[in-house]
Amino acid sequence: MPGRRLILIRHAEAEPAAASGGDDFARCLTSAGESRMRAVAALLLAQTGPLTRVMCSPLLRARQSAAILAEILQSARLEVVPALAPDASWAELDAWLGTVPVADAGPAALVGHMPGIADLACRFVNLDSTVAFAMPTAGAIVLEFSGALAPGMARPGWAEPARLAADLARLGAGG
Repeated sequence: MPGRRLILIRHAEAEPAAASGGDDFARCLTSAGESRMRAVAALLLAQTGPLTRVMCSPLLRARQSAAILAEILQSARLEVVPALAPDASWAELDAWLGTVPVADAGPAALVGHMPGIADLACRFVNLDSTVAFAMPTAGAIVLEFSGALAPGMARPGWAEPARLAADLARLGAGG
């Protein structure tokens, strides 16, 4: 079975909560955040080609980031996934991951938040999620899977910024 690629992305820079009346779910991207996400999406397109799916948290900043990715990466599907919300549990996320078909024809992306998206990267490469690994806004890392989307089944590939893949690999080697 050929490998599959899953791209983990932290949403782009968003306005402070005060700009949305304190509603964290309604925080929108800044213009700098939109520009940065467009730049990262263009880099990803050169690395992965079009995506089969872009899946994101229901929060506005993640949906806006995902829409930019879906447009530039010519994604066939854009899905809002409640299990990617910051307040979702690991049980909810694991249950949802179990429904994602392994046989998808191409790379897919998940757009989420810190610390969850970094913790998910650590779980996929079989690291303790308490390891200090952080993704900047609009940070992206391509994970290569040899089988199911499950803990310990991935290795880090291309990343933006590039240090993310090296950081994850270094942490996996014991620091």
